[in-house]
Amino acid sequence: MKEPRKLDDIRDGIDTVIKYPDMKALVIDVVNYLAKEFHENAKNKGFWEDLDGMLNELPFKYHQRLELMAISEKLLLINTEISELYEGIRDPKLSDAMDHHCPNFTNFEIEVADIIYRTLDLAKRFHLRIGEALIAKHEFNKTREYKHGKKS
Repeated sequence: MKEPRKLDDIRDGIDTVIKYPDMKALVIDVVNYLAKEFHENAKNKGFWEDLDGMLNELPFKYHQRLELMAISEKLLLINTEISELYEGIRDPKLSDAMDHHCPNFTNFEIEVADIIYRTLDLAKRFHLRIGEALIAKHEFNKTREYKHGKKS
C-alpha cells in the first residue's frame, strides 16, 4: 500500500501554491470545480429534491425561511460527520482501520473527506465563492499573530 503523505509535505505544497498568484487562480478553480461536481452528484442522488420540491410548491415569501432551514439541516449533517471523525480518533483501531467503502484510505481520511464533501456541496448550492474565500481566509490567517493572540 502507498505510504500516506506526511503533513509537512502537504503544508509545503500548499505554501508553494499560495505563493504564486497564478497558482491561486488554479486552486480557486479546482475548489470551485469540486464544489460543482459534489453538488451535482448530491442533486442527482436526491439529496436536494425535498428542498427543490418545496420551493416549487410554496409561495416565494417562504423561500428564504425554507432555505435557512435547509442550511441548518446541512450544517447538522456536517456536524454528524465531525462527530463520526471524533468517535473514530477516540479509538485508534477505528481511525487507523481501512475504510470499508474506500479500502485504499483510512477511516480518518474518509471522514475528513466527508466533511469537505458536504461543505463544498452546501457552498455550491448557495452560490458561495468558496474557492476565493479559502484563499482570502488563508491570506488573512498568515497575518495573524501566534495562536491569534491567545495564551493557550
